Amino acid sequence: MCMPKLAEGLNLTNLKLWNKAAITKICWDLKTKKDTLWINWIHEYYITAQNLESMTIPQQASWMVKKILKARDELGYVQAEYLKNKSMIRSIYLKMVGELPNVSWKRIMCGNEARPKAVFITWLQQQDRLLTAARLESWGIQVENNYVMCKEIAKTRDYLFAECAVRRQVWKKLMQWLQITWVDMSTYNQMQQWIEQNTKGKNMKAKLVKLVFTEYVYAFWIERSNMLFSHKDNTCEIMAREIAYTCHV
Repeated sequence: MCMPKLAEGLNLTNLKLWNKAAITKICWDLKTKKDTLWINWIHEYYITAQNLESMTIPQQASWMVKKILKARDELGYVQAEYLKNKSMIRSIYLKMVGELPNVSWKRIMCGNEARPKAVFITWLQQQDRLLTAARLESWGIQVENNYVMCKEIAKTRDYLFAECAVRRQVWKKLMQWLQITWVDMSTYNQMQQWIEQNTKGKNMKAKLVKLVFTEYVYAFWIERSNMLFSHKDNTCEIMAREIAYTCHV
């Protein structure tokens, strides 16, 4: 979750790593003898004329001072160009995160204007981490195999979001409302490739497809849960209208 959206994360800040970067920044201030009262006091009382990177850490120092001095091992993350950067801690943090491989569905998550809860469910769906029957059975949990919407055997993400006939009808209606040409696709990989291709760029079509797809995934997942646990169901027309209403299409 703390990885960038381009690398299948949600771009949340890793607080443990951010704290490490902040401590490293203070250690850098000690190394460069930044002209502040606290830095001058540490140099006068603990470092004196020693080399920060090779000195022995004083045992009488407080745990906080020891933690800062130990951060000297991380000074390699500080680069010269960071010195002119107002957000030096962020620069060090990003360096610590490192370069991560991008995922093919990165455009679905970046700049998505759907509701946060819908974005989160779609993020799980893209990684096949939703609690489908197949995943639950892999953990030894017995679940009902029949997909309540169309009474077919549905254990996987691929069936729930691509191969189900009900799903295809709802998606077709949404595409008609958006006035986007849609050729019916019966496999998950085909639909996924179409979504990834049509969410590239910053034009209005890409934004709408991204928004509608995200709300569509969320709506179907919630509908599935309602039918399983509350035994309530909606028609294709109602579901399509609710999604369109949510997206203000």
